[in-house]
Amino acid sequence: MSRRESFPLLPAVGIYLVLLAVAAAWSWLRGDQPLLGLSAGRPLFDLSLGAAAGAAVAGLSALSARHLSWAAAMEDTLVELLGPVGGRQIIILALASSLAEEAFFRGALQPALGLPATALLFGLAHLAPHRALRPWAVVAAAMGFLLGWLFLFCDSLLAPLACHLAVNAIGLVRLSARARADR
Repeated sequence: MSRRESFPLLPAVGIYLVLLAVAAAWSWLRGDQPLLGLSAGRPLFDLSLGAAAGAAVAGLSALSARHLSWAAAMEDTLVELLGPVGGRQIIILALASSLAEEAFFRGALQPALGLPATALLFGLAHLAPHRALRPWAVVAAAMGFLLGWLFLFCDSLLAPLACHLAVNAIGLVRLSARARADR
């Protein structure tokens, strides 16, 4: 497998913008409350809870990659596929993916389908054709339950958004650092 010279940021962000637009349209057509639920009564608590949960998940991910063969193989494959990603790209990608996926899965789908169905769909959305990445779907389904619980507990997208952002940002920094070290 050959390593990319630079991550194709524009197509990825384009896909996330489409997903965000679908989520907004779906919520608007259903007459739901504001999609992001940013009017939460305790935004600092929600953000802190989400960030702490995301940091814990990122820590478990790093620990798993060191001690579990399937997690190490998954990380190796992601390093190969992503290659080194610049700091600005990490920020943009982590923000775009977190915002779009949380708006779609928790903001639009979960109120309509419930937590279990949404968590399973979140896992399926992360199903990758590469054999080493197949466990990612199971991990993502488990994350879907955590993110969905945060959404229900806080009655806002702030906590799941902060959690998702932390997981993605920390993960991208780790993967990119490994890609640079492997060069």
